[in-house]
Amino acid sequence: MTFRDVYRRYWCPIPPGIEPPPRKNSMMAVFDTLMSDWRYYFITLSILSIAVLLGSPTFFVSYGLFLIVSLSIHWLWGWAEIPFLGTSVPLMAGGLVISSITTRIVYYLAYISGIDMLSWSGSGWVENSEINASLASEWLASNLLTSIGLVLLSLFIAFIVGGFTGWLTVRPALGKSTALIAIISYSLLDAGSWFALKVYQLSGGYTGVYVPDLFSFAGENGLNLLLFFVFFVIFVGLFGYDRLRGSSFGLDVKNKTDVAIQSQAVFLGCGLIGIAGCLLSIYYGYVVQANFYGISWKLYPLLVLLVAGSSGGSGLVVGVLVLMGFQYLLTITRPLSTQFIFFPVAYLHNIELGLLIIFACFYLAKRSQSNESELEELEQ
Repeated sequence: MTFRDVYRRYWCPIPPGIEPPPRKNSMMAVFDTLMSDWRYYFITLSILSIAVLLGSPTFFVSYGLFLIVSLSIHWLWGWAEIPFLGTSVPLMAGGLVISSITTRIVYYLAYISGIDMLSWSGSGWVENSEINASLASEWLASNLLTSIGLVLLSLFIAFIVGGFTGWLTVRPALGKSTALIAIISYSLLDAGSWFALKVYQLSGGYTGVYVPDLFSFAGENGLNLLLFFVFFVIFVGLFGYDRLRGSSFGLDVKNKTDVAIQSQAVFLGCGLIGIAGCLLSIYYGYVVQANFYGISWKLYPLLVLLVAGSSGGSGLVVGVLVLMGFQYLLTITRPLSTQFIFFPVAYLHNIELGLLIIFACFYLAKRSQSNESELEELEQ
C-alpha cells in the first residue's frame, strides 16, 4: 500500500467517477514509492520523533496549523465548491474564545482557589493581563486535569463559534452566485477586525491581552504537548472529511442540494479553522487581532489548493511543506532583496505572493491541459 493509497482509503478518497489518470514519472510518484508499505509509518514516526528530539516542534506547530486551515479550504473550495475568502474571520473567532471565555474561566477558578488575582474588569482586563495570566499559569501548573479539560472545552467552543461565525459571514450569499460568496466573505474581514479592535474585553484592541498557559503543567514539554494536540486535530479533520465525502451528506454537498446543506458544509469547514485559531492563541500566549489578519492565513491556503489540486491527499501535505519552506526562504533573503527595491518593504511580501499565485495559475492551467490530453488518449 503506497502513501497515496493510504490517503485515498482512509483520509481523502476520490470518487471513482472523477479520479484523474495517473501521472507518469512525476515527483509525486517518486514520493509515493518512498512512502510505501511500512516506510509510510516508519518515516511519519521518525519525523515526529526528530521534531521533538531536535527541539524543533515550533516549525511543526506552525506547519500543522497551516495544514489545518489548508485542509478546511480544500473541503470548502475543492469539495463543496464554496469560494470562501474570509478565512481570518473564523480563525479570529477561535482565538477570541481563548481570550474572552477560557481566560475568564481560568481567572475565576484561580480566584475561588485563593489566588490573589488583580482586577480583570473594565480597563484592568488589558492593564493587568500580563500579571493575571502569569498568576493563573502558575495555578494551572499544579492542576493537570483542569488544564486538559479547559483545552478540550476551548477546542469544542472554538469549533462551534468558528463554524457559526463563518456561516453567518456567507449566509446571505448561499444559494446565489459563487462570486457573491467570495465578495461578501472577503469584504467582511474588515468588519471582523473592527469588532475585535473595538470590543477590548475580547482581544485587547491594538494592545492585545495575555492569556494563561494551558500547558504550564507540562513544564518544558508544553510545546511538545501542544504539537500533539495539533496533529490530533489534523488526524480528526482528515478522517472526518474523508467520512463526509463518502457519505450521503457529502454527495449532497457536492451536488449543491440546497442552502441548508451548503450552510452545514460551511459550518464544518469554518469550525475546523476556528480550532486552528484557538490553538494559535494558546501557542502565542497573547491575543491581538493582528495575529489573525495576515495574508498567510487568507491566500496561502488558496495557493496550496492551486498547486496541490482539490483532492487533497499527499499533494496537500507536501504542498503546505513546500510553501512554508518558500516563506522561510523569502524571510531570510529579504534583507538582501530590499537593497534593490525603491518602494516600502511592507508591500514586498504581497508582491511575492501575487507572483506565486500567477505562476500557480499557469501551472494549474498547464496541468489541466495535460490531464485532458491523457483522458482523450485513454478514450481513444
